[in-house]
Order: sequence, then C-alpha cells, then structure tokens
Amino acid sequence: TAVNEIDGAQLVWVSAGEFIRGSDKYADERPQKKINLDGYWVYKHPVTLGQYKKFCEATGKTYKPMWGQGMHSDPKGNEDDYAVQVNWYEAEEYAKWAGTALPTEAQWEKAARGTDGREFPWGNEWSPEKCVSYEKTTGRFSTGFMSVGEHPGGASPSGAEDMAGNVWEWVADWYGHDYYDSAPSKNPNGPETGSH
Repeated sequence: TAVNEIDGAQLVWVSAGEFIRGSDKYADERPQKKINLDGYWVYKHPVTLGQYKKFCEATGKTYKPMWGQGMHSDPKGNEDDYAVQVNWYEAEEYAKWAGTALPTEAQWEKAARGTDGREFPWGNEWSPEKCVSYEKTTGRFSTGFMSVGEHPGGASPSGAEDMAGNVWEWVADWYGHDYYDSAPSKNPNGPETGSH
C-alpha cells in the first residue's frame, strides 16, 4: 500500500495483467472477455467527506454536504462518511487536485472484481454483511450510509474496500451501451464521446 500525500488517502496496487471483464447477465456488459491492463494504483476507500472538505478549503470551492448521513454520525457530520452529491466534473476536479485521475471503467472493474470474473468483490455469493446493503439499511428502516472502511471482509482481491453497496462511484469513461463488444483488449479507455 501507499499513501497519497495530498489528501491522505490509502492506495492499493492492482497488478498488470489480464482479468475477465463484463457479464453475460446484462446486455451492456456483454460479451464477457479477457482484458489486459497495465498496473495502477487505486484508492483503497472511496473519497471521504473529510478529504473532500480539505479539497474545498484548498481550492475555495463551496460544498454543502449531507451532514449526519452516516449511521454512526452526528448532525455536525462524520469526516469518515462518504463524500456524496458530487457530480462527475467535481470528482474529476478533485482527482486532479489530489494528483491522480479517475480510474477507467476497466480499472475500476478489475480493482473491484479481481481477475476471475467474480460477481462481487468477495466472490460469487451475495453477502449483505460484507457491504453496506439494503438488508442493513433500508430493509431495517434505517436511513443513511455507514462510514468507509467498516466492511474489510468485503474487500476485493486487490485490497480495495467499499466497492459494492452504499454509493455509486465515478469513472473516467463515457458510457457506451455496446462498448464492451468493440473495446480494445488492452487498456480500454471507453468510447470517444457520449452523453453519460
């Protein structure tokens, strides 16, 4: 592991090589095939509210977070809660400030699933105890999110955590419904253009 000196984030290394990308379950994830990526660093956890506040203070950006969103937070906010309500442009700006970049969709997927095409970061069987799941929040009439890093048992093979459940995460690519079919087999960067 390593630490980003700008925002204090922990990073994990994803080794170069092939992984099985996609799924035969959903049309826009077909066909499932092997993709080869160079090695890269990825954040161990999603960006926290505390990290995003540091970015806003350093850049003069205004940010109105959802205070008290965490299951363990107070009305003043928990620095370890996920930074939410951040659009793609803000996420990209944050990444540049932090001296990094948003991962490509392929990089995110390999960091989340490992190399063997598993459905979830921990394997192929759903386990609501390994992530912030419906069963632990809305299903128990509880609102909000949990703080990052509370489910180390749900870590991916690369050691990335919080890759399933709780919040969606931004990637660098444009969305393309049929991109998996036409994507290059080495370091795909997504469609050239798009609307999403």
